[in-house]
Amino acid sequence: MPIQQTLTVTPGLKLNDGLSKTDLRGFEDSLPGPLPSEIESLLRYASGFESKSIGSVDFTGRSNRFEFKEVVPHGVPIAQINGSYWVQDINEDGGWGGVFFFSHDPPIATLQFDSLDSFVKAAVQDGNVGEEANRLSLATWQDVNSGVSIDDAMGSGDDKLMNFVRSLPHGNFRIFDLRAATGSKGFAWGRGGPDLECRRASLELIFAVAVKEQRKSLISRIYSALNPSWEEKVEVICS
Repeated sequence: MPIQQTLTVTPGLKLNDGLSKTDLRGFEDSLPGPLPSEIESLLRYASGFESKSIGSVDFTGRSNRFEFKEVVPHGVPIAQINGSYWVQDINEDGGWGGVFFFSHDPPIATLQFDSLDSFVKAAVQDGNVGEEANRLSLATWQDVNSGVSIDDAMGSGDDKLMNFVRSLPHGNFRIFDLRAATGSKGFAWGRGGPDLECRRASLELIFAVAVKEQRKSLISRIYSALNPSWEEKVEVICS
């Protein structure tokens, strides 16, 4: 069922006014490519709605202030709850992909919905969209072994994955592949602190998060500088 039809047949739903031709063109100009015809039609009909489960939904993102260009460079923050955001992923060609949930506590990015259509269908119901988002975030946070190492990614035989790894500036990253239909749909972007580097493989749902380096003891650093072969022995002594 198209998004516009979902909004139309949902009883008692409060809709926001559709965009004027001028506003529609202005919104499109802020995006990397032309609006898909279904989205353009939707925005002419309604620019958002009020959800009983999560509050205001704004398809243009004008009501929310959120930016995470390393993960969703053209993301549109369509809704928020308690400081966490649902963000529509926009591709480089203007296509509208899935909807991410960015939790700030714990700091997790979750691909909760594969399309805006799926998000809207869940949000117009008196469901547990926010509770489910928080559950997914907590499960991802607790899975401390999620993702793969640089070496494992390079040995995967997947050209897109390997080319992405080759583009990284150093080898101190954990790789997260969210393309699979099964498996994890999220990753911790801030497990090692808020300043760690995050990267994305262009249009792909492949991400890299820098791993916080373990600080070595002073003795270990001195011996490592003088004689790298001593490093493992000193680490054992100092642990």
